[in-house]
Amino acid sequence: IAGILLQDDLYLGKNEDFSLPAQIAYHQQFGKDLQTVNLNDQTELAAFTQWKLDALDKAADGAIQSFKSVHPHAIIMRDIYAGALLYPDAENWLGQSYADYLRKYDYTVVMAYPFMDKEEKPYEYLQKIAQIVKDNQGTNKTLIKIQTYDWDKHTWLDNQIFTRQMHTLKAAGMKNLGFYPLGFAHWEK
Repeated sequence: IAGILLQDDLYLGKNEDFSLPAQIAYHQQFGKDLQTVNLNDQTELAAFTQWKLDALDKAADGAIQSFKSVHPHAIIMRDIYAGALLYPDAENWLGQSYADYLRKYDYTVVMAYPFMDKEEKPYEYLQKIAQIVKDNQGTNKTLIKIQTYDWDKHTWLDNQIFTRQMHTLKAAGMKNLGFYPLGFAHWEK
């Protein structure tokens, strides 16, 4: 095994996890009730967001440590939603941080799915993501993953669309490209 990818399910939305264990952990760290957090107060929101980021990273770190105890030289990658790069306040509602991922993992895998995200200008969307990656000096540590399937229409994207997405990203200076799902390799030619 060369490495692992921590999938996109490792996130918490802005209004997620007010469970009893979360309430206990929050009270232990901040000495106050999680239910009273004012998400409209920027200071409280920032502390709450950082608390969630730390909790998610701790969960990821536990999985990584277990894996690395058996495969110490493995590559570690973690998925991140494109919105975490595109929208300044996305950390609040996704609990994901591109800057943190670049620092912590061998590779950050950006899920750049313009058709799933219903982008009107899908190739400009990909160019914008590429520019943000470059602006953050993340080109060597970021893999851009594009979609190959239209989940709304339950059909594979046309090969020309796939090719244009790849060419757009390569022309924008991206070095590491991938696609999802893998069924694309089994398309009839």
